[in-house]
Amino acid sequence: MPRTGILSIVPKVEADSLARFGQLYELVGKNTGNLLFTNAVWNQIAGPKERVNFTFDPDKLNERLSALVIPAANWLGPVVDFSNLANLVEQLKIPVTLIGLGAQDDTYSGTVNIPEGTIRFVRAVAERSHSISVRGEYTRRVLSKLGINNVTVTGCPSLYHNFRTFSPPPERLNIRFRRGLIHATRFSASYAPFAQTESVHRQLYRMAYAEKLDILLQSETEEMALLSGFGEDAGLDSRLKQLLLQSYGAPNWEDWLGYISAHGRVFFDVAEWARALDAYDYALEHACMVL
Repeated sequence: MPRTGILSIVPKVEADSLARFGQLYELVGKNTGNLLFTNAVWNQIAGPKERVNFTFDPDKLNERLSALVIPAANWLGPVVDFSNLANLVEQLKIPVTLIGLGAQDDTYSGTVNIPEGTIRFVRAVAERSHSISVRGEYTRRVLSKLGINNVTVTGCPSLYHNFRTFSPPPERLNIRFRRGLIHATRFSASYAPFAQTESVHRQLYRMAYAEKLDILLQSETEEMALLSGFGEDAGLDSRLKQLLLQSYGAPNWEDWLGYISAHGRVFFDVAEWARALDAYDYALEHACMVL
């Protein structure tokens, strides 16, 4: 029976099976949100399938797979260069499907400075695919400017996956402020301008701390290391501690540590993540712009 390869991070991670936080952080692609669309694609592809890593041997895939599926995110941006992946895909003779590709552009400028290696990668996929799935109309237009027109707007693949079963909603909703889950976005706290400059994201961290609301952590290295039992890997020197206090508006380290221990939430298993949402009446976040 034909076998499909899925190029992706692992579907879930056992944090306590790893020796260092750096391993855990890399396995989730430096953001646990990657687990959402990865799992969605895994569960939507029928039949025999296997995980393929990002350093695959093209000759071996040509021999044993009938197709390669690539779950994607905001890859059309100025930061990441997919030259290495382009080199591999260009050697594939099997069909390749790219699902959920997005362009990240805070200004809607219409011009995204995409590295040449990433352009080569998308073109190589387009030549091996009936259509590329993208997250929005803006991404379709960005690809059109590159001469790539076999494109379909589908949104994120996670939109099509039922991560949990919902009960019928009550006739009258009762949204309680204290039963909220807050989600902002940053990576390491070591980037001082984030802590020292007003922004919507910083406001969310500060509101969560001030109101003692639960906060969802997906890419924040220091908090995630502490919560997953790798505190020794968090690199918490005096400067970093001070930046964390500034980000959250906390008065001292003991108070902040008590808050994050009690209210920080991080998940490395999508099923566990979905079950945990039952505890909340709402989730509040300010997402980056993926179009």
